[in-house]
Amino acid sequence: MATTTAPQTLSFPRPTFAKLAPHSYLLAHLNPSSGTPPSRANARAPTASRPPHIHKGSLTHANGSAVIRIGDTTAVCGVRAEVLLADAAGYSESRTSSSTASGSRGMKSVAQELDLLVPNIELATGCAPEFLPGMPPSKMAQELVARLYALLHASALVGDECLKIWGPVVDGDEEEDEEGEKEEVSEVKAFWVLYIDVLFISLDGNAFEAAWAAVLAALQDVYLPSAQWVQDRGTVVCEDLGQGSGGERGALGAG
Repeated sequence: MATTTAPQTLSFPRPTFAKLAPHSYLLAHLNPSSGTPPSRANARAPTASRPPHIHKGSLTHANGSAVIRIGDTTAVCGVRAEVLLADAAGYSESRTSSSTASGSRGMKSVAQELDLLVPNIELATGCAPEFLPGMPPSKMAQELVARLYALLHASALVGDECLKIWGPVVDGDEEEDEEGEKEEVSEVKAFWVLYIDVLFISLDGNAFEAAWAAVLAALQDVYLPSAQWVQDRGTVVCEDLGQGSGGERGALGAG
């Protein structure tokens, strides 16, 4: 009598199963057939998020920077500040020495009206197989930029007054207050324009969360040098960053 052998079952190591059928591999952990509680493949609970790892001041050539890692997603954000003259922007605002900040005009803030916050996201870095270097901006990158732009202005994360550079009014006469004393009149001479660039080194999900966290950390690290209006030159002169005086790191605030 011939003996029969039981058919051998085909089995794969855990890493191979995860690569061949990632959806089934994750589902086997989230909906286990046994009485074990559901969990992710890395032993995290289904509702637990990955802890972010943030390092500020990574880029020495930027006014502010941060590197953030969430799981296998890593993003670098650098903030570069440039000066925009108020005359070139068609903006005019003045105040006396005793008056307070006037705030934003109308429904839009000054930062939104003049586009003083310019976010950008670069995915074509080889961060994922579908984002190869040299590719044109993808639809996903454009959508992320639009979301960052809307959230930056909706949250009023950067106050208008932080971006204004004031200078004295030379041609105008000094105004008198109620007691007859003369007050110095100053006006907005220029603005700080912040270019916020986010570059993804690796992308494994949570793209917007990583980008927004990197932007928040980089803005907290921003250093704006002391800027003064020089009437003879008709321009703004900033302090040397090496002197380390006058400016303040992390001085941006909501208006």
